[in-house]
Amino acid sequence: MSSVSLDHYYYLASDLEEERIKGASSLLKELVEADNQKDYDYALNRLIKGLSSERASSRVGFSLALSELIVLLIGRGDITVESYLNELYKVLEKVAPNKHGKIDKQTLFGKLFGIQALLNSKIVKNDDYSTLKMILRRLLKLSSTKPWLRETCFSTICSLLVQYDLVKDFEIINYLLSTLLENKVILSLEGILVHLTIPWKARSKLVLSTDAYKQNGDQLWSQGNPLMVKNLPQLSLVLRQGAVDEDQKGKQRGWTPNLHTVWTLIIDELINTSIDEPPKKKKKSKERAADKEERLTLERFWAPIIDENFFSSDSSSQKKYWGFSVLLAVLEHKDLKPSHVKFLFSPNLMANLIHQSANNDRQLNKMARKVLARICEICKEAEFVVPTLKTLLRHNVKFDRMSKTKTISTIIDNSDGFVMDEVTDFIINWANTLQPDYANFLQDYLSILDQLLHFVRDKKGSLSTTNITWVQNIVDHLIKVSFFKVPNTQEFEAISNTAYERLISILSEVLSQPPTDGSSWPTYIVNKLVDLEKNSGLQLRHSLDDELEQFKTEGLEILSTLEEQLKDISDEKKAMHIVCFQILYSLAILNVFAGDADSINMIQDISTAYDKMVSNEERVGVEILVEIIVSFVSQDSSLMKKLALVVWEHIVNEVELSHLQSLFDILKVQENQEGKEKLFDNKNEEVEDEDEDEGEGEDGDDNENGEEDRESVKGEVSIDEIDKKTNEALAKVLGLSSKVAEQHETNSGQNSSYEEDSEDVSMDDEQMMAIDATLANIFKERQHALISQGNGKKKQQKQDKDTVVFLKGRILDMLDTFVSKRSTDLLNVEIVMPLLNLMARTNTLQLGEKAHKLLKTKVCRARIEVKLSDEQIFDLKRTLDQIQRFASKSTIKAVSNGCNQSSIFIVKTLLSGSPDPDALIEDILKIYTMSLLNWYRTPGNKTQPGMFFDLINWLYSKKR
Repeated sequence: MSSVSLDHYYYLASDLEEERIKGASSLLKELVEADNQKDYDYALNRLIKGLSSERASSRVGFSLALSELIVLLIGRGDITVESYLNELYKVLEKVAPNKHGKIDKQTLFGKLFGIQALLNSKIVKNDDYSTLKMILRRLLKLSSTKPWLRETCFSTICSLLVQYDLVKDFEIINYLLSTLLENKVILSLEGILVHLTIPWKARSKLVLSTDAYKQNGDQLWSQGNPLMVKNLPQLSLVLRQGAVDEDQKGKQRGWTPNLHTVWTLIIDELINTSIDEPPKKKKKSKERAADKEERLTLERFWAPIIDENFFSSDSSSQKKYWGFSVLLAVLEHKDLKPSHVKFLFSPNLMANLIHQSANNDRQLNKMARKVLARICEICKEAEFVVPTLKTLLRHNVKFDRMSKTKTISTIIDNSDGFVMDEVTDFIINWANTLQPDYANFLQDYLSILDQLLHFVRDKKGSLSTTNITWVQNIVDHLIKVSFFKVPNTQEFEAISNTAYERLISILSEVLSQPPTDGSSWPTYIVNKLVDLEKNSGLQLRHSLDDELEQFKTEGLEILSTLEEQLKDISDEKKAMHIVCFQILYSLAILNVFAGDADSINMIQDISTAYDKMVSNEERVGVEILVEIIVSFVSQDSSLMKKLALVVWEHIVNEVELSHLQSLFDILKVQENQEGKEKLFDNKNEEVEDEDEDEGEGEDGDDNENGEEDRESVKGEVSIDEIDKKTNEALAKVLGLSSKVAEQHETNSGQNSSYEEDSEDVSMDDEQMMAIDATLANIFKERQHALISQGNGKKKQQKQDKDTVVFLKGRILDMLDTFVSKRSTDLLNVEIVMPLLNLMARTNTLQLGEKAHKLLKTKVCRARIEVKLSDEQIFDLKRTLDQIQRFASKSTIKAVSNGCNQSSIFIVKTLLSGSPDPDALIEDILKIYTMSLLNWYRTPGNKTQPGMFFDLINWLYSKKR
């Protein structure tokens, strides 16, 4: 009975590496201790059989133990290398005999693993050529059995050459190349693999001295090195088809997602060649022939082999997959340099990369996304950022939009300000070099402007005074394109309009981070504009009339005065006022340069507010400023909103209840046409009334009524026109004269006239049937016209509502700023009821949620630190009672919750500011008790029980 445990063989098949190693060491230890020939024979047989297992882990574990056993048995003299190989083949062919003349797949892999186990044992000596040739002969024969086994066999051959240091051994290399030539595989992927295994410095001399090259050198690789410039056509053919010989093409492996092993050697040598041999100067025509004897570099290899081969228009998806795999292998190479990037992203490759990444349903989408992820990964190293961005954007400035990824944005996020300086300079210089006669001039220029905006948006979170210069470079370029004729062509008119829009968008993004001179962005732009107008010789795009020119001059003078005052002023409050007016004047002057006639009114309003401030009428000045701010936020511009909020922050400490009331009035208006007219048309009527005498009031009213009448008539005429067209069409079909149609139109109620005039044109049934389809079309067109008119009214109603809702949302933003800046002010109480009313009345869900969020998270959490007077306590108690009465009528849950929260807020304010809180609590409880009684007695009372529970819970927390 054997003393060697059979359990070790089960451990050898384990998926865990630790168990395989333990099983192999234990098996060999027990074999040595037993020293029994039968145990050795059984172990050899069992281990060889295990190589044909379908379990991958089994082959690994059994070959590991087999390598050690071979060393042991040859050392004992029980077997030789030749006898082992014979036994290997014998046992495997007996285990899995040929099936219908076909060799079993597991048998072939078993033979390969058995030979690899022999090589791993290192029992064969380097100078034992006969044995090495025998092993090579078996591997070569094995490689010819199945196409899918060829690559693995040749990888084993090359590993043998490296492992036994035979890559420079002439006898072995000569035998190997002669055999490859005989089998017609020297011009194949495997042939290249063998050639590249030989070090390149010794390759040409060694290979050219072999018998294969001495006899057929002109038909093989030039210089004995596949990676020579002269070999490009033949190399391209082999890498595309797998072999040159027609018989060998059909014996190549089928498509697999894994690249052939030869690509690892090709990429490694090409990259190292590019590093070792810097680009040479261009040679004269007489010397160009010598170029073909140069070694290939990655740059010279990439376009003809990868771009034009794997990514051509007729390439299959499988070839493109391999192309992406090659690109990934290059991008993952440890010796990749930034200089390589510019030619790696070649035209065909980039077109396929963008196309495949843009849609998840495309075959190579995952592979393309993997490539883009790797590009972002290598750009974490700063040296790769600029060349990568330049190459990607040069190929397609709308790269992210076209590929539907965030590749450019991700790279920008990981870059610093110095990198952004270089990238933006590149983009701007590129824009400046575009010529109007270029076919895609307009499209490319607009895309560049969009990309500049994306740069700012991607990096706005990390802007600071130390890395703001690149933003200034962008702004400077947009100023020149937006306001000046550079040049004045039809295309540049569209470009200038877009540039102005992008300039405004960029200002809204960077408003909180001032430029390097410490001023505000509007002031910086105005100063830049003035400088360019005086010194650049450029002509303004919008010519200014005398009135605009005068206001521009006055505005610039005031702006200059403000700058001088700001230098000398020490009062912080007044300094903030000056900064506020600087921003407003700069924006108004900017609009003047843009040719906006409405900027005159803006400058006049700002001047009026400024004069009031200077004359110490601050309350009136603030009131005018609030009106200006509201007019700014009512515009559909993020810049106007942010500028208005900046000014609002500067004056918020001077805001009083009367100023807030003007904001509350806006929240009260209805969200329809009437509300819009109340908000926006009243101002125009006031301006008109100022120019009229009081005695002409009645005439004014008549005019208003007349305008309303005209508007209604205008609406009626639209319907009459539809009826007129319908009648004319009917008259034409029925054969009536136009005169009859007109009479019917003007006297539609006088049917007798129509009947008298149409007696002569009556039709029989057949004639009516003939025109039936035409009549149906006429009435269908009339119905469609009436419906279209109705849709137009609905659209206008929606626009009116959206306008009012939009302005109310901006007013809530202003109130949010007020509460944040003055969280301890008693005026916060005044905001409660307007917000509750807005929540109850609005039918716009988002607006109601925004108001509730402001009430809940800001207003009701304000800690008011004011000692209350008796009058203030009385007003607060009245407000508390008002809130609870309001809650009793509310049918909306959010409004009820808001009332509950507001009530507790008022209670806290009362008790924290009262000189005698114990006495005041009785008054508070009376108000709540009255609300509770009304809730109990009145069936229709909508007060939520939570109103009372919230008070009890709060009092309980205070009691503890």
